[in-house]
Parts: sequence; C-alpha cells; structure tokens
Amino acid sequence: MSKNCRMILVVAVVGLFVAGCGSGSNPGNTTRMTLTTQYIAGGIRLTDPNAAVQGATLDPPFPGDQINTKSSFIGTTDSTGVLIELGVILPASWGFQRFATPNCNRFDTYAAPGLGNPATPFLICGETSVFLFVAPTTVDFLNPPGTLTISNNQNLFSVIYGMPTVSIFDETGTLMSDASANWVSVDGNSLTVPLSLGLNMFTGTYAIVVRNVQAGGAQTIAGGASVNVINNDPPPPPPPPPDPCGGQPCLIIP
Repeated sequence: MSKNCRMILVVAVVGLFVAGCGSGSNPGNTTRMTLTTQYIAGGIRLTDPNAAVQGATLDPPFPGDQINTKSSFIGTTDSTGVLIELGVILPASWGFQRFATPNCNRFDTYAAPGLGNPATPFLICGETSVFLFVAPTTVDFLNPPGTLTISNNQNLFSVIYGMPTVSIFDETGTLMSDASANWVSVDGNSLTVPLSLGLNMFTGTYAIVVRNVQAGGAQTIAGGASVNVINNDPPPPPPPPPDPCGGQPCLIIP
C-alpha cells in the first residue's frame, strides 16, 4: 500500500472516530417536567385524566445550552393525569393553565417560581367539588349496608339522560367501586346506590364521586363525599427472610 493510501486510510478512520464521539456527546434532552392534574372530592385528591394544560416561562435558557430551550408547551395529560415534557428550560420559573374537565368545571392558572430539574408541579383544580352527605358515614366491612344514601340541598342529581353514577376511590385515586344509582328523588336532592365492598377495601377513608349522565353519554361531576370503612385491616407484611448466620457474623471461606 502506498504512503498516500495509508494517510487517506488513517484520516478516514480518525474521521470516523470523531464523528462517533460527536454523535455520542449529545445526550439529548436533559431536563424533565412531570405535570399532574388532580381534583378534590370528599376531601381527597383524585386523578383528573385527559386535562388540557399549557405552560410558559419568561426565563431564558442557560448560555450555551442548545438542547433544553423549550420555553412553552401545550398538551393533554394521560389516563393517569400525567403529562411529561422534556427539554424545557429548567431551573426556571413557570406559569401554567389548565382547562375545564368533567371533574373541574373551570379554567385555572398557576404560578410556579423557582422550579428545579426535574420539576413535578401539581395542577389541582381550584374548585373543590360540592360536598355531599352520605349515610351511613361509616361502613362495617363485616356487616355492610346494602345501599348508600347520598344527599344534597342543591338539586344536583339529574336523571334526564340516565341514572347518576357513583364511584368510590381509595386515597391513592384507585377506583374501587362503580355503580349506577337505583333511586333518585324527584327534587334531585337524594339518591341511593347499591354498595358492593371489594376484598381490598381495607380500613380507611374513601372518596365518593357522583356524576350526572349528559346527552351522548358524557358524564359531569355533581359532587363528592367521603366514607369510612372499618374492620378490614390490611394483612401484615411478610416476615423478613431468615438470617443464614443466626445473627452472628458469617464466616468467609476462601
């Protein structure tokens, strides 16, 4: 191989390594913002899925940062009420807006000064759902009532397009029970709903959400309440595995 050919080969190989290093040195988006939309019913924060949100900051990106330059966005949270945005300007101060949903009939704005990286802002509906009354307020898991009676004094319940639905959530926002009312008073102030307790409805406080059915099958929240379940304590955690050395220092055999 001639000297010129060897030089061309060396240059080509060096160029290949330089190109490889250049492509590997760009780690991509290095900032992460996780937004969560929620609402409050019966005093418990619940997931508000499929909520349209937008955010914007007036803070400039750091000098020389060519990756994390996103200063605004608009999107929709998923079925768990979460929207993840990468490459946004952080640390920075941000402002957010969230639009009305079936669980939050209002437009809300939020100020979030001094967010770090990663950022995890919670966009909670600024209007707590109307508080409803439930009877009984405490349910004995070992001897539960067949129905719950839920009431208000604002004519909130409607049967125009179907019977209201009643959902029960635990404190993590997990749906535990879902049923349609079996009776609604003429004035819309009271309803009854069959109560079915699942085996995993352990002792604790649960949120009750009542929704009215709208034309086309959509549902909008009428209000929320809370109910206590007793006499079904969760099982204790499993015992730790046995100590192979009986609590003494283990012998190390070379």
